Amino acid sequence: MRVRSIYLICICLICLVHFILIWMTSINLLNKIVSYRRLVVERYKTALTMEIANTFIMNSSRLLMTSLEAHSTTKLTSINNKLETNWTLLNSSKHESHPQAATSATVTSEYAGKKINEAAKTMLKNLRDLAQMLPNGTGNGTDNLISNVSSILAKPWRHEPNNTKLYRLFLAKETKTVFYDEIMLTQKHRKKNDKSGGIGYPKKNLFPKPPYKSCSVVGSSGILLGSKCGRLIDDKDFVIRFNLATLAGFEKDVGTKTNMTTMNPTLLRKYYGGLKSESDRIKFVQSKLVGQDGLIWSPPQDLNRPMDAIKLLNNSKLTLIRANILQYHRLGKFWRRYGISHLLTTGFYFVNCALDLCSELHLFGFWPFDTSLGGRTIPDHYYDDVQLSKSRHNASYELRLLLAMHQLGMLKFHIDDCSEEDPKY
Repeated sequence: MRVRSIYLICICLICLVHFILIWMTSINLLNKIVSYRRLVVERYKTALTMEIANTFIMNSSRLLMTSLEAHSTTKLTSINNKLETNWTLLNSSKHESHPQAATSATVTSEYAGKKINEAAKTMLKNLRDLAQMLPNGTGNGTDNLISNVSSILAKPWRHEPNNTKLYRLFLAKETKTVFYDEIMLTQKHRKKNDKSGGIGYPKKNLFPKPPYKSCSVVGSSGILLGSKCGRLIDDKDFVIRFNLATLAGFEKDVGTKTNMTTMNPTLLRKYYGGLKSESDRIKFVQSKLVGQDGLIWSPPQDLNRPMDAIKLLNNSKLTLIRANILQYHRLGKFWRRYGISHLLTTGFYFVNCALDLCSELHLFGFWPFDTSLGGRTIPDHYYDDVQLSKSRHNASYELRLLLAMHQLGMLKFHIDDCSEEDPKY
């Protein structure tokens, strides 16, 4: 009896050992398969990102030396030399044999990531330097800035998508967010004790991936009056506007298409008495978003007035979404390193978002001055004569950064009148 028990125990132990060996072999094989797949994926990513970085350096070097000829040649040459150095480094690293690149996907990925990081930092410093070369647009510098804007926009514009791709990579890394996916709050952001009933929290992000082919971001400056840019604005796949800007009566200059507009509750209080009186409610309904569809983007702190406003419009095609303030603050922190010490304007914030949402970006109505390129006096808004307080923002420096992005082909800055006959202008 004892011998039989020992015999059974031995058989069980042998079976257990065999099972453990088979299990360990299977796990090892699976790990090898996963590691090989990761290696292939990372090498593909490496090749892709290196290509983007190389193209950026070549494009930036070419663009820099053909832009802003009126400015300091010494400073431009210094910037260009830095870009050329990075280009040489990236170009040689693409072909050299890194010590562990053949055996370690992690090292390969980190190596490429480091080069991409260097190229992206160069681009941001380049944007800052180009912006700082322009007059500051305050006091006596306004006329000089307007003169420089005219010379910049007179040059042929060329879209450089690789510069935008590089910017997206770096921005996502530095802010720890994918912008198109974090512009709005969704159900995943909703807190357990939230009592909103889910209003303003869609189940998932409402923006598509991959990005739109083309977008218009339309500011509200009086520079749009008489521009005849309406058809060109509406010609784009996605149109972003601000602060419920009035379209009725200005269609030829600003268009009729709206896919997303911002709604700041303070504007409802300022212009429409918080919608408290019947006359204010009638005034709002008659002037805002009648027949429009799309998204209404509003700060999350006070949604009661925006919700009341949408109910008044009685438009089921409008969708209220909440702003992601955390993303806004992360972007502000990011840009503080590149010269913006003030609170970001909503317009500049959405330009950054649109660079992630759109393959080709066009800007209209971004002009913080009361004088046009031709010297005529213009209002702050094309639809009213209310003067804005600019003390909280540095709109002049933001404008200079946008002009630098225009020069690097990341976006097209429209300030001249458009051709009414040709919507592709």
